[in-house]
Amino acid sequence: MLAAQTIRIAVLLAIVLLYDKCSGYPSVRQKQEMALCSGCGDFCHKCEYGVVISNACGVPQCAKGPDEPCGGRGERLGICAEGMSCICNQCFGCSSEKLKCSKIKDPCWRDFNVPVRRPAIM
Repeated sequence: MLAAQTIRIAVLLAIVLLYDKCSGYPSVRQKQEMALCSGCGDFCHKCEYGVVISNACGVPQCAKGPDEPCGGRGERLGICAEGMSCICNQCFGCSSEKLKCSKIKDPCWRDFNVPVRRPAIM
């Protein structure tokens, strides 16, 4: 009984140690950072709504404009331009940079604006 419990603990310990080594492997870590940290690089001057610094990585990114996706886990979808707010993962308000405003009145209800087909009464 004691030998079986010792073997289980050893196997669990081996799994934990191997998992730590695999997640720390440089190519795995670089792929994770590349997916999260895509900045504008040499093309920041072409950003229509200005440049913001990524909260997750500290690299410059193009700011998102009206009705563009934003937020998400670690703000992976992007950060809204100055003067706008990220509401329901969509930039809402007016951009101070280009003075363009959202066309959607309520970003949280955008999926419910689809017309409903009612069956014909016979």
